Amino acid sequence: MREDLVKAEADKAQLQTHSLSLESEWQAAKARIEELAAELASAQETQRRQSEALQAMREDLVKAEADKAQLQAHSQSLESEWQAAKAKVEELNNHARHWFTVATEREKQLAAVYASKSWKLTAPLRLGYQLILGSFNQTVLAARSALSALRRLLSLPFRLLGRLLLWLLPFLMRQVLHRPLLAKRLNRKIMRLPWLYRPLRALAIRRGLMTVQAQPLSSGASDNKCDQIHTTESMTDLSQLSPRARQIYLDLKTAVERHHRVAN
Repeated sequence: MREDLVKAEADKAQLQTHSLSLESEWQAAKARIEELAAELASAQETQRRQSEALQAMREDLVKAEADKAQLQAHSQSLESEWQAAKAKVEELNNHARHWFTVATEREKQLAAVYASKSWKLTAPLRLGYQLILGSFNQTVLAARSALSALRRLLSLPFRLLGRLLLWLLPFLMRQVLHRPLLAKRLNRKIMRLPWLYRPLRALAIRRGLMTVQAQPLSSGASDNKCDQIHTTESMTDLSQLSPRARQIYLDLKTAVERHHRVAN
């Protein structure tokens, strides 16, 4: 029985040794499996990258083929244009040679005409014709000059009358503006004729007989949110100022009016 117990102990020790051996082999196999799994993952990643690179290379190849086809088409178009231009140049050269030959023949014919006896005999006739033609042209120029001078002479009274009216108008307007009732009646009638009212008003403002004043008015209605500006014409006697001073005064008034409009 003791022998059986010793044998069992020996078997147990042997089994434990074998178990430890199997455990170590399993750990080694497990490490190998993990290593192989890592290598497989690396190989798969490498394969994926290679597949992507291959796909990119295929796309580049397709693009290169398309570019090549486009370049070939463009090259063929340029070749056709070059052939057309070459044919056009050849045609122009042929035309140039033709007209050069024609010009040479015409020069020879003209030289023959100049060397002929008939050309020499008709020289006095040509000279007389040139003299007559030159006299006719001079006569036409003289007639045109005389007609232009006559037009200026006929228009002189109208120009003088216009200047006289331009000189008298400020005096007459000043006299009218000093009479309010007369100025009101004339203003009512002239305003019916805008083509006459505007230049007269501009002349009065330019000569300092009338100024334009800007007066801001606040709106009385509740639904009107912006101020209204209207201009009234007032009579200002600036006869004591020089034309330059009146112009400066009007410029200042215009600037002040513009400033008020922007401020409002």
